[in-house]
Amino acid sequence: MTVYIDLLFFLNLVVVYCILSLTARLSGAAAGFLRQLGGAAAGALFSFVIFLPTLPLPLEWGIRLLLSALIILCAFGFGGGRRFLRLWLTFYAVSFLYAGLMLAVWFLFHPAGMTVHNGVVYFQLSPLLLLGGTAAAYGVIRLGRRLIRRPAPAGRRERVEIRLGDKKAVLTALVDTGHSLTDIL
Repeated sequence: MTVYIDLLFFLNLVVVYCILSLTARLSGAAAGFLRQLGGAAAGALFSFVIFLPTLPLPLEWGIRLLLSALIILCAFGFGGGRRFLRLWLTFYAVSFLYAGLMLAVWFLFHPAGMTVHNGVVYFQLSPLLLLGGTAAAYGVIRLGRRLIRRPAPAGRRERVEIRLGDKKAVLTALVDTGHSLTDIL
């Protein structure tokens, strides 16, 4: 099978970016788009180990541990040992979920054009299909968010005036008693 380096990089960039975004959401950590993109680029560069001969397992895991720490540092910064460890463990939990999904696809369907080597998954896809699929997934996610998000009831808005010294700001606020909280899912 022929592995295209640009497709390999782009596919892994998207996957690692999604893993970092989910890590940020689950851990409550703030990370800007460019920081997450930098972390994703570091992860995508690691995918080039697919071109190396099979690595001994201890060496492969040592490289993975160091690189994952670098990815977390790029995407979220350090911010203290406990925060870093929480982000690192969340990153691994999300990565293991993704890896489990890819393993299930591999074992159940044996898709043509899917290769796994040195722990890196590669799909032989046309760039047009990859871009179209990414755009379609983005559209489905955006539509899902719009459908799930409920507008606030009209009668639950109040005018609020905030004063600080001689300065004043007038805002419209939503009244929230806390009794109507629901899980969006």
